[in-house]
Amino acid sequence: MSEARERLAASRFLIVDIELPEEASPDEQPVAHQLGLEAEDLAWLGREGEAVRAEFLGESAGFVVPVVEAGQVAHIHAFVTERYLVTVHRGPVEAIGSLTARLPRERPSDTVATLFLLLEEALETFRRSAVQALLEVEDLEDEMFQQRRPQQVYRLARLRRRAALLHHSLLPYLEATDETLTRRTMSGSFPEERQRLARSYQRAARSVLTDIASLQDASRRAFVSYSPSCPANRTA
Repeated sequence: MSEARERLAASRFLIVDIELPEEASPDEQPVAHQLGLEAEDLAWLGREGEAVRAEFLGESAGFVVPVVEAGQVAHIHAFVTERYLVTVHRGPVEAIGSLTARLPRERPSDTVATLFLLLEEALETFRRSAVQALLEVEDLEDEMFQQRRPQQVYRLARLRRRAALLHHSLLPYLEATDETLTRRTMSGSFPEERQRLARSYQRAARSVLTDIASLQDASRRAFVSYSPSCPANRTA
């Protein structure tokens, strides 16, 4: 943390990733204070239980980004300025490793471009989870067409809960980012390249929501069609 603080004060293009313990300790110091960023309104950075966030803070921006990690929803906190990008999360997060792997290939031009790569990686975790669950629903439908078993209905119910979790976790965040990015791009001070990145991200976000909606529809139809409580199945 001390080395990161020194480099934040001196470097012109820096990415700092901080992995905190999965549970906050009672004497845990605020991350912003440890990094020497106490001049900013950053009490939320790294704080456990923070709600999703997407806001511009003058010449900087702050995000609390949901990601799917091992079937659960975790959050990455991100603070970006023209000079650096700081990410904070509790426990390991695969999306950070994926972002790091993309950097040599993508060669982002600045910290804001790097931030958009992170936002894309977060969306991709939701897409992968939704697509995997949709394939599971289709496999279950095939199995239940041959022979219906009680545990299959339980698995369908579990997949419906996963669809609800994905939708409930992602939608408020996408509404916040869409409002913030739309307002920013309409301000006239947002560079053209960043407008392009914002539009690309918004298209990807809508696509992921469509994938989750497809999962919700498929799991609902399968559950209604093959549930033991369905009248057609009781008379079959």
